[in-house]
Amino acid sequence: MKKFLDLESAFYAPLWIRVAVTAVLMLWGIFEFSQGAYIWTLIFLVVGAVCGWRFATPPRFMKAVSKITNRLFIAMVLRIFRWTSRT
Repeated sequence: MKKFLDLESAFYAPLWIRVAVTAVLMLWGIFEFSQGAYIWTLIFLVVGAVCGWRFATPPRFMKAVSKITNRLFIAMVLRIFRWTSRT
């Protein structure tokens, strides 16, 4: 299945597109805050922060982070499974 928002796409290769996407998301979040739509503010600011972080980090670092989070997720699931099987 394809990703919904593939930040690794060739479309995002130019620096100006990465900066523009992040800036538009953050500015739209600020606009939503000024209008009193706090849920939309949170959504746009979080997505903007994630895009900015993903665009700013090198791919090698992202692979390492992905491995670590996968291991932590598996460990967390196993702990939950062990805890629920005891009761």
